[in-house]
Amino acid sequence: EIGSTDDALLAMITTYLKKFKPTILDICDTKKQNLTAIIEILSFHCTTDNEKFAILQKLKSFKRDPSESFASAVTRFESLYCFYLQLEKPSSSETIKLMSYQVLRQVA
Repeated sequence: EIGSTDDALLAMITTYLKKFKPTILDICDTKKQNLTAIIEILSFHCTTDNEKFAILQKLKSFKRDPSESFASAVTRFESLYCFYLQLEKPSSSETIKLMSYQVLRQVA
């Protein structure tokens, strides 16, 4: 929860789409005032390909900084990896926790 009403969230999404994604706004029927329907429409028209590529490049070129502790490097790698998996296939928080434990066991 972010402490906002559906109407306020709908207004924020509409303002963002007007400014940055007008083509997607044309597809959405914001006059219906149904936040769930707008989110569903957005999920069908959005892609994470650019973000996945950027994270994958960071994972491929991952290096531990000389002044960084081993624990910090593992945590940083694990965060990037879990974020990539979340972009690949959204999961529940419990599934993400299990992935984190698996990554740590494989590294350690």
